[in-house]
Amino acid sequence: PVGPLRALEGSGNPLVSGICGIVNFDGKPVDPELLRKMAEAAAHRGPDGIRYWIDGNVGLAHLALCATPESTLERQPLLSGNGDLILTADARVDNQDDLIRTLTAKGYCRKEAPTDADLILASYECWGERCSEFIVGDFAFVIWNRRKQTLFGARDVFGTRPFHYAQHGSTLCVASEAQQIVQHPEVPCLLNETAIAHYLVNDCSDETLTVYAQVLRLRPAHWLIAGSAGCQLGRYWDIDPAAQISYKRDEDYAEHFRDTFTIAVKNRLRAQGKTIGVMMSGGLDSCSVAAVAQQILDADGCAPHLLACSHAFDNLERCDERIYSATMADELGIEVEYINAEEHWLLDDPEAFIPALETPFMGWESAVRNALTRFRLRGTRVLMTGHGGDNLLQGSGYTYWDRLLRGHLEVLAELARHARYRNVSYARLVLDYIVRPSLPQLAVKVLHQLAGRAAASRLPTWLGCRSANTAGLSRHSRRTTGNRRFRSLARQQAYERIASLHSVGRAVYWYDRTAAHFGMEARHPFLDRRLAEFVMAIPPEQLFHAGRSKWLLRRAMRSVLPETIRQRELKTGFGDYLDLGLREKEVQQINTLLETPISGKLGFVNVERLHQAYKECLESKGASSTAEFWYPITLELWLKEHHSATQVY
Repeated sequence: PVGPLRALEGSGNPLVSGICGIVNFDGKPVDPELLRKMAEAAAHRGPDGIRYWIDGNVGLAHLALCATPESTLERQPLLSGNGDLILTADARVDNQDDLIRTLTAKGYCRKEAPTDADLILASYECWGERCSEFIVGDFAFVIWNRRKQTLFGARDVFGTRPFHYAQHGSTLCVASEAQQIVQHPEVPCLLNETAIAHYLVNDCSDETLTVYAQVLRLRPAHWLIAGSAGCQLGRYWDIDPAAQISYKRDEDYAEHFRDTFTIAVKNRLRAQGKTIGVMMSGGLDSCSVAAVAQQILDADGCAPHLLACSHAFDNLERCDERIYSATMADELGIEVEYINAEEHWLLDDPEAFIPALETPFMGWESAVRNALTRFRLRGTRVLMTGHGGDNLLQGSGYTYWDRLLRGHLEVLAELARHARYRNVSYARLVLDYIVRPSLPQLAVKVLHQLAGRAAASRLPTWLGCRSANTAGLSRHSRRTTGNRRFRSLARQQAYERIASLHSVGRAVYWYDRTAAHFGMEARHPFLDRRLAEFVMAIPPEQLFHAGRSKWLLRRAMRSVLPETIRQRELKTGFGDYLDLGLREKEVQQINTLLETPISGKLGFVNVERLHQAYKECLESKGASSTAEFWYPITLELWLKEHHSATQVY
């Protein structure tokens, strides 16, 4: 170590998996033990060591998980050549070659084999606070600028890497996880009433909220600049509404998408370890990831081995997709291990359900943890999923109206053919795809407002008064994260779906945190900036055809996917699995958990109404869904574990 760089614990060979930092803008020295405590609150993110850098009033930490070959060459926090800049990053840079050429030509890249961290630091030296515009990949990083006495941070365009921060007085804390920041004595563990209310009604539209009132999440595609005068936030990337890609043949669009998707998958195959893991259902998205990954690995004789895990159901036949995953194994040679999900109900794993201080949100903890255990036994360091495919490739039902406005009268004949083929009402198709989109925007706005009121009136009856008021307000004020407006209604709707990955983002964050506990990094090829830019630049009709979801992906995967999967039309839902667990398998645990809930004492739920609603749901014998009860259940699990360390804001 040189100068103020000190390894307080562990040396490691870091590249990814967590960041942490404290800046006291009043000049007060950083307490090394406090920085250590904050870093170790997310020690699962640094199985390959934690390193620290402290210089007076500034302290940075890096938690390392060696997920790529270059990680063995890198040590963070990383200092620039003149020592003026210090970087800690949780990152994977995908446009390495382009950056190396550009930065070398400009004189900012001097190493023969720069690491991802080297490239991020050199990009900041070259472009300053615009650097994140030029970096393609998944990242969350901060850079302390000694000369300017400012901290610059940025998060990737889809928020695949977490980034939290809090400013209290003259102190700024940044970290991968919120639970790291609340270790600081000046950032109290005050629960955010608004965030709890949003959680109980499954509203994740506000991406900045955390369960802690004093801790915020940096939005995807945003930067942060902090100095003695406070924090500034800004957006560095958005879809260019003027960008257009036009080909003469449909096949050219499919080929372009396939090439870009292949690059996105290949970038995410950079890995240490014996195997690459993929969570593969029998759906189009995850199977496409697995098929392209296998194709790339087959072409590289010394590449890691691809291992897929799929959930199997013996009794819940509507959830079982083994016929499709078995086809992937038979036709493409992909090794598949099956997890019998019916042996891993949602609340039957005490170890899985010791929730983190970070958030009450939980997924299929028991079943997924079982899959991750198998991956770990096979030496897996990278886990891939198909998350994001639905939002990216769904397209818009406004496509037919847009085409009609452009004079394409043949859309009426197309809808007629579709009605005959699918045996559906032609009048209904015309109503859905022509009449409704043609309504004046004022009428649409009024209908949306009425729908918003209806949604607010359908809030769960068991919400406590403080939660109901907050959640109702949220339903009225909900908006998308996008701020562009397109002349084409179809492009606007497609844009809003891509820009509003709220529910996907929560699942991605859960995968990130859960995989880290098993020494793995989760990666999601569909959440790729280059794919989004391509999809938004092509004609909307390349995405949407009535009755043919993900039309572009299906054409792109011709000769890549088995035909039974490529032509598959129905999407499997796993609601039956959740429903059976909460309705039959775990009733006793749920009743015990919710007998005298802490959430009731805090006013988040009305206990009497919650008991009555759950009882009526059980008596309905499947006529009503149990899904809404998952949120008070998981909140109560979280409160029982962590309430003593928190207060209500």
